Amino acid sequence: EVASQLGSLHLTLDNPARALEIVDEALIELPTHPTLVLLKGLALSKDIDTRQEAITYLRKALDLGPPNPGRVWLELAIMLLDEGDWEAALPALEDSRALRPDDPEIYYRLGAAYRMAGDRDNAVAALKRFQELRRQTDTAGSLSKRLGTELNEAFTLAEQNKLPEALAKLDEILAGAPDNARVHASKAKVLYSMDQTTEALVSATRALELDPGRSEHHLLAGVFLLDLDRFREAETALRRALDLDPRLSEVHTTLAGSLVKQGRPEEALEHFDRAIELGGDSTAVRLGYAGALEALGRTEEAEAQMAVYRELRKAARE
Repeated sequence: EVASQLGSLHLTLDNPARALEIVDEALIELPTHPTLVLLKGLALSKDIDTRQEAITYLRKALDLGPPNPGRVWLELAIMLLDEGDWEAALPALEDSRALRPDDPEIYYRLGAAYRMAGDRDNAVAALKRFQELRRQTDTAGSLSKRLGTELNEAFTLAEQNKLPEALAKLDEILAGAPDNARVHASKAKVLYSMDQTTEALVSATRALELDPGRSEHHLLAGVFLLDLDRFREAETALRRALDLDPRLSEVHTTLAGSLVKQGRPEEALEHFDRAIELGGDSTAVRLGYAGALEALGRTEEAEAQMAVYRELRKAARE
C-alpha cells in the first residue's frame, strides 16, 4: 500500500520515472497487485515510446480487478485514441460508460472516437450529451469561457485552412449550444469558404433569427444572397445592415456591387464613395468603382479609378 501511495504521489507530481522505480520494486514481490500494475501502466503512458507497453499493463490491471474500473477503462481508451486506434477505443469507452454513465469526459472521448471513425451523427450525439452533463455543474461564466475556447479552436482550424475540421468543431459546439447566433454565423463563414453558399445562407438565416439586431448577420446574408444572384433580397439585407450600423465600409462596398449588378451604377457610386470615406479603400472597391463609371460611359474617370486600383495592387504585393 505504501508503494501504491508513493507511486501515485510521484505521478501527481509529474515524476513518472520515479513512480516507475517505486512500482517496479514493489511488483517483484506483488506481481499481480492490481493497483501497482495500473500505476505502472500510467507511468509508462507518459512516454510515447512506451505507450503500447502501457496499454498492455492497463489491460492486465483490468483483468486483475482494479479499484474504480470505469476510470481505468477511460484511461485505456484515451491511450488508444492517442495512438489513433478508435476501433479498440470505442468498446473501452462503452465499458467505461456502463460503469460511469454520468461522466462527461467519457462522452467527450466518445465524440472524438466517432469523429475519427467518420461517424458524424454519433459524434454529435455524444458531444451533445457531454455538453448537457457539463451544464449541470458549470456556472454561466465557465460555460461562456468554454464556448469561447472551443470557438477559438474552430477559428484556428479555419485559419489553417482545415475547413472540414473547423466545420465539424462548430457542429460539435452547436450540439450543446443550438441557439447561439455567433456559432451559426461562424459556421456560415466556414461553409461559404467551402463553396457551399446555399448551406451558408441557411446558417446565416438562423443567426439572424436568433439575433436580428446584429449588422454582421445581415451582411453575411447579403453576401450569400448576392453570390446566389438573388439581388433584390441581397439589397434588402444589406440596407438593413446599414440601418443598424451605417459606418460599416464592407456593407457599403457589397451593396454597391449589388446595385451595379442590378443596373443601377449611379446609386452604386454613392456607396463606393462612402466605403472609401470610412477607410474601406481596397482593390475591390476601386475595381467596382471603375466598373460602375464604365457602365455610365464615364471612361476617363473609370481609367483614373483603374490607375488607383493598380497602385493598391502593387502596394499589396510589396
